[in-house]
Amino acid sequence: STLALALCKIRTGRRFELQELCEVFVGKPAALLCTLLIAAYLCNWSSAVIAVTALASNAPVSDHGTFLAQCSEDDFQYNLHPVGPCWTTYSLSVLVFGALALIVALAELG
Repeated sequence: STLALALCKIRTGRRFELQELCEVFVGKPAALLCTLLIAAYLCNWSSAVIAVTALASNAPVSDHGTFLAQCSEDDFQYNLHPVGPCWTTYSLSVLVFGALALIVALAELG
């Protein structure tokens, strides 16, 4: 991967601010709107991750002969997502949270 970076002349130490990237890609007039939309997306994403992790860790799941297992803090310690039997519970929690969020969003429209 370092050879690919050297061939493409990509500098890895450079950092960009969100406002600067938005100005580059959408121009100055739309940069504020772009920044607000990305910030709102990231805030919603982080709240969804917190809610799903809490649901998967506190779900009343029996460990006897089912494919679901209650998640613990160790399942999330060094992983982006849990592995093993906790992954199924986490995936189901994502579906439940997504369904609830969709219902709440659609109820606001009516």
